[in-house]
Amino acid sequence: MARELMEQSTCTEQVKPRRRRPYVALTAIAAALMLTYGVARHLAWAASTPGDPQQFTVHVDRDKAPWQRPVITLREGVPAHIQVQTQLSGVLMVHEIPGAFAACGSGNTQSLDIFPVDITGRFSLHFHSNDGDQIEVATIEIYPR
Repeated sequence: MARELMEQSTCTEQVKPRRRRPYVALTAIAAALMLTYGVARHLAWAASTPGDPQQFTVHVDRDKAPWQRPVITLREGVPAHIQVQTQLSGVLMVHEIPGAFAACGSGNTQSLDIFPVDITGRFSLHFHSNDGDQIEVATIEIYPR
C-alpha cells in the first residue's frame, strides 16, 4: 500500500508540470497578442494625426486646354490648402468632396482647404462663374495612405 501511494504521488507530480504548460503557453500568447495590439493601435494613432497642410496655387483660366491644367496629388488623411487666383467672381468647388467649395470675388485670391478622410480617387476642381460658365481649373487625385 505504501508503494501504491508512492507511485500515485510520483504520477501526480509528473502530471502537474504537463498541466501547467498549456496555461503558461496561453498566458504568453495572450501577452504577446496584447502587446502587438497595443503597438498596432499606437502606430495607427500616430499615423492618423494630420501633418502640415500641402500648399497649392491654381489660376482660373478658361483659355487653357484640359492637358495644360495642373494635377494636384493628395494623400488621404493629409490636409491641403489650395489658393485660387481669378479675375472672375463665382464659386470654386469639387462636387464629389463634401464641403469642398469656396466663393471667389473678382480679382481676389481665395483659398480652399481639403482634408480627405475616407475618400480616394480622381476629382475635378472647377469654377462656376456668375455668368453661368463652368471652367475646369485642375484635377485632384487623392491616393490612399
